[in-house]
Amino acid sequence: MDNIQNIFEKIASDDNHLSFTKPVFVHFISNQDGSVRWVWPVHAQSPLFLKFYHIQGMKAYLFATFIKIIFGLRLQRWIFKKEQVQINQKTIKDYINLMNDRWALFTGTTGPNQKYILYQQHQNGNEGTFTKISLSPESLDLINQERTVLEFLAKEKNIGFDFPAIISTDRNYIKLSENRTFSKRVNQWGHQHSQFLSAVEKINSNEISFDNFDKLHQISSRIKQLKHDRKKLPSGIVKKLEYLVHSLNNKILITHLAHGDFTPWNTYANRQGELYVYDWELSSNIYPKGFDFFHYFFQNSILVQKKNWKDIKSEMAKNEAFFENETEFQKYLSLYLLVNLLNYLEVYERQSVWHPQINWLLESWNMALSDVLSYTISERELIILDVFDHLHQKKYAGLKLADQPEKISEYSDIDFLMSKSVSIPLIKMLKIHPLVKKLKIQSGFAMTKMTVLTQNNQILSLDTIHRLKRKNLEFMSVEELTERPYIDKTGIKKVGLMDMLQFLGLFYGLNYAKIPFRYDAYVDVIHTENQKLDFLINDQFYSKLPNTSALKSEIKKMKQNKGYSFLINTLTYFLDTVINVFYQKGMIITFSGVDGAGKSTVIENTKKEIEKKLRKRVVVFRHRPSVLPILSAWTKGKSQAEKAATETLPRQGHNKSFISSLLRFAYYYTDYVLGQFYIYVRHVLRGDVVLYDRYYFDFINDSLRSNITLPDWILKSGYTLLLKPDLNFFLYADPQTILTRKKELDEATIITLTRNYLELFNNLGKHRNDQYQSIENIHLGQTLSHISNTIQSKLIS
Repeated sequence: MDNIQNIFEKIASDDNHLSFTKPVFVHFISNQDGSVRWVWPVHAQSPLFLKFYHIQGMKAYLFATFIKIIFGLRLQRWIFKKEQVQINQKTIKDYINLMNDRWALFTGTTGPNQKYILYQQHQNGNEGTFTKISLSPESLDLINQERTVLEFLAKEKNIGFDFPAIISTDRNYIKLSENRTFSKRVNQWGHQHSQFLSAVEKINSNEISFDNFDKLHQISSRIKQLKHDRKKLPSGIVKKLEYLVHSLNNKILITHLAHGDFTPWNTYANRQGELYVYDWELSSNIYPKGFDFFHYFFQNSILVQKKNWKDIKSEMAKNEAFFENETEFQKYLSLYLLVNLLNYLEVYERQSVWHPQINWLLESWNMALSDVLSYTISERELIILDVFDHLHQKKYAGLKLADQPEKISEYSDIDFLMSKSVSIPLIKMLKIHPLVKKLKIQSGFAMTKMTVLTQNNQILSLDTIHRLKRKNLEFMSVEELTERPYIDKTGIKKVGLMDMLQFLGLFYGLNYAKIPFRYDAYVDVIHTENQKLDFLINDQFYSKLPNTSALKSEIKKMKQNKGYSFLINTLTYFLDTVINVFYQKGMIITFSGVDGAGKSTVIENTKKEIEKKLRKRVVVFRHRPSVLPILSAWTKGKSQAEKAATETLPRQGHNKSFISSLLRFAYYYTDYVLGQFYIYVRHVLRGDVVLYDRYYFDFINDSLRSNITLPDWILKSGYTLLLKPDLNFFLYADPQTILTRKKELDEATIITLTRNYLELFNNLGKHRNDQYQSIENIHLGQTLSHISNTIQSKLIS
């Protein structure tokens, strides 16, 4: 980190060995990391260093006002740090004069592109000059690029905007004019910005293939090199650049001259609304169309306005008339992200210290990349990549992670070890992620569970574990495990092998379970600080029979399970148990339809989806709660009655008696009334999902199936007193399709029952159409997809 003296040595002549003879006293302001930001002479009459400060937003305005008040009251020496430097003007380059009080120095942004910028005010006090001084080969290249483009623009006529004039230039510096007729900052996109884009596009515009564009920018080779050199960067964002290249193959695009860093802090406007655009060092004539448009919104929205990608995209959509349609907008957004990210990622990889703004930019760029790639890549995969990129510099460790976690099955979840303080920013990131439709959070002391529903209805389950506990016993320290993770070649942190084996032994052993066979190969390397635990875990690997009582006995001896810590563990376990009850969200779902409509197949697949994806226990009931047995069980016995019921075709009863029907209905209705509360308490409150294969609707539409003959108004009125299921699906198909599946009903009966069910569901769903849904079950995949999406949306809220 340079001190003030070192800074002035760097801007001294390269050809002289310096002997500083004249003391110059300066004030300075530092960055948050302690490095020097601005320097100016102690006797300066005005804060010229504000020439380098972009005043946008209340915080910036208050800061600038505070500085001006300090200078106005001549309080500088009481507020700012002061230092003496030795300067011999003869050894300073001839384009710099530091022997007066009308200058200020900005030390630039840390990194390989860093350069100093010196402002020197003319003696008349009206205007001045900006001198850029290179400090590295990279910053020298940027200065040379700016010199080239400014010389080129100076030869153009009637281009519609203004820019700095070159006063003087040499091998490692460029001195530029200031134009005070342009003094107004324009911090929001307006017509003058659109005019600027049109103007630069007219100067130089070409149509090329993406293949040639790739070669011009060396994109593929640079990404390959970045993957090879990557040490600091997260791996997901680099992987997504590869995906982006693949998605752009065979595209035709327009390139033209672009500023490259077109932002509010690099522009001024005059009273006529014309723009004065400076800092052309990142310009190029082979940028894709709209590059400056996208850059303006990204930089301004992220660095100044602190907006997330969703808000940035919404803001750009209001001003995207520059593009012909949404498809073109998406194409050039992809090209902007590809070129801009590659440029910056190469810089960040070489940069020793990252300022906070880098992380802001990376997170927003990552979300934008995921958004544009969601048309070709699984949304779930993209979100997983973003999760690991977000955690890249955080303290965490993945538990039982695969080598490519973004490729894991949708039926698998991802477990992390991390502190609560690490999980909170992760939740905030997911809440604003463009591909997240819904996010369900179940927060406890030992674990925070996150269930993500993507925009295209994929499920992602994330468990962030804060305490490794079995009930009230803590068997390993999350803090210690996250201090010593194994970091794989992609930068993903995982629980180390030795720790992982100990975890397996303790986890399965405390849960009375066998250790999976796939871990047998590692048994000989198990080692802990507790020899007794080593013996117990080794024995468990060999015998496959856990000695749970002995494991518990050893774990109870650990310091985290003694005294005050044990009381805290017990209390938090009790609170987690209570919290878990309130977080549990079960539901009741019914499936109705005539025989052959496909209910059994749909229910079987739905059960699997809920259990595997949503990690919910599923209980299936047939027709009713069955608190009371079927009537024939009273005479035949339960097993014999159930056997007879399954072997008998439906609708074979001949009961015509009103009294008999009323008694039968009263019996089964009692089962519904009493059973609904049993089901609710026994299953729904515990978080189970209850599936009904047929429900009360059969009494209304097909009472003959239950050997009941009663007026419709009696049967329909009974439904009003029942707790309403959360979702009700009526499956139907044309008679020919149903008859090819089952031949239990004739065509006329199928038509009548289907019409009655459709009418009933239509009436019941007049005010809650999402609760009563009729689905034509012709294509099983489409039916299952619709049902799955509906259930997921209902449960994740």
